[in-house]
Amino acid sequence: MLTETLQTLQEQTPALDKETAENSGTGYRPGKRHKMQPTAITKITRREQEILSLVADGLTSKSMAEQLGLSARTIERHRANLLKKFSQKNSVSLIQIALHQGLL
Repeated sequence: MLTETLQTLQEQTPALDKETAENSGTGYRPGKRHKMQPTAITKITRREQEILSLVADGLTSKSMAEQLGLSARTIERHRANLLKKFSQKNSVSLIQIALHQGLL
C-alpha cells in the first residue's frame, strides 16, 4: 500500500521550472527529475532486506519484532543501519530510494 502510494507520488511530482531552478542556488537542473543519493545500488543484508520490506508495508518496529521473533531494539538497530547505508533521515525517503534501486 505505502509502496504503491510512493510510486504514484514519484511519477506525479513535477520538476521545477527553469527560472525557479536557476534562482534556487541548489544546482537543480530544470526538466530533469532528480534522484536521491546514493545512485549506486546499496548492498544490504538479508535481514535488512526483510526489515525494509516490512517498513514499506507500514509495520511498526514492535509489530516487526513480534513477527520476526526479535526484540524491538534489534529492529530499531536494523532500521538505523538502513537509514545510514542509504544516507536518509526518514522511512519515506528510504523507501523511495529502495524503490528506485529495485530493492522493493
